[in-house]
Amino acid sequence: MAEQAIFTAGLVALNLAALKNSLQHLNQGGLLIINEDSYQDKDWQKAGMDKRFLDNCAEHYHIVSFPLITQTQQAVAALELTKPQATKTKNFYVLGLVLWLFDLPTKAYEAFITKKFKANPVIAKANEAALVAGYNYAMTLELARRDYMLGETNRQVGEYRQITGVEAIGLALATVATHTDTHVSLWLSNYPFFGYFA
Repeated sequence: MAEQAIFTAGLVALNLAALKNSLQHLNQGGLLIINEDSYQDKDWQKAGMDKRFLDNCAEHYHIVSFPLITQTQQAVAALELTKPQATKTKNFYVLGLVLWLFDLPTKAYEAFITKKFKANPVIAKANEAALVAGYNYAMTLELARRDYMLGETNRQVGEYRQITGVEAIGLALATVATHTDTHVSLWLSNYPFFGYFA
């Protein structure tokens, strides 16, 4: 939540649902990255949208459109991965592209991948390959790199805590459970909140 509307400088729309729901948050002239693999005729029909929608977008945003899934799978083709495993590396492919656009090195992110996936070296290698492939692909697009600046915040002095969505929901449910006068027990299923009620 904020006191004023907040817009983003870039949007990665992997599918039409993401485009439809999030485009309103993109700055005019912002970067719109589109996954062509999820923008086929059947996808437009399913979303109930007209393909000319992108023509209007091109007038207001800088569009980078390419077959993300196809290129990601090609980038990791030399590794022994299932098709779903190969497809999951797409986020790192996009990250590599964005890192190049903002003139940021990949080294820190490669170290993150190594640490995050140390239990599965093949997946780690695949994610690193996708990251580097996305970075290298960005070079071929002849896009202008983007200047960026981290502005100051007006945050008040005090203690702050960063929590995930799961933690927030768990804490909310715990608060409801401990501040209710009823004798009805909360029953949770289908998601690992259980650690917050031990």
